[in-house]
Amino acid sequence: AAASAGAAAPTVRPLPGLDAATAVHLDVSIGSDDVDAGAWRDPGLEDRLALAALDRGASAAWLERGTARLTESRIHSAVSSATIPTGIDVWFAEPQPLAIADTPLRGGRVAADGLVDGTAPARTRIRLRIERDSAPAVPHLVRPEYAAGWLALTLDPAPLLGLGTGQPPAASGSPDLSA
Repeated sequence: AAASAGAAAPTVRPLPGLDAATAVHLDVSIGSDDVDAGAWRDPGLEDRLALAALDRGASAAWLERGTARLTESRIHSAVSSATIPTGIDVWFAEPQPLAIADTPLRGGRVAADGLVDGTAPARTRIRLRIERDSAPAVPHLVRPEYAAGWLALTLDPAPLLGLGTGQPPAASGSPDLSA
């Protein structure tokens, strides 16, 4: 359903210690210098990049939804690798109580991997997705040839955390997955 142009955006509940202006958007796509010279084959590269950003003073480091991750590619594989994320990965400098589960969603649910009693531990990868209620559980990483279908069942949770420059998931007062 289309939202009216004048509707209010979802309320972003500020997270303690998260300064979106100092959050670092990580890039492990094929065009990134960080994956050059075979670095993409190191299974710890994403964590190392995130922790280095936090060590430099970032309040968070995150990988965006929908952009292929070269770090998830495999060589000499008979089938394509699951490289497309259906949500975001985020590391926080400080523990973060994620009230995102309380954010009103029409027709959707928040899926979070890595939380401990509703809190994101400091310096630990958290995987967040917003999935349609009517959909099966959505994998966090999917193969490129299936990405369009899986991404259609999700929305980007980054704007709910105040990360990125994207638009809120819906402009109707709360994210709407009922369409």
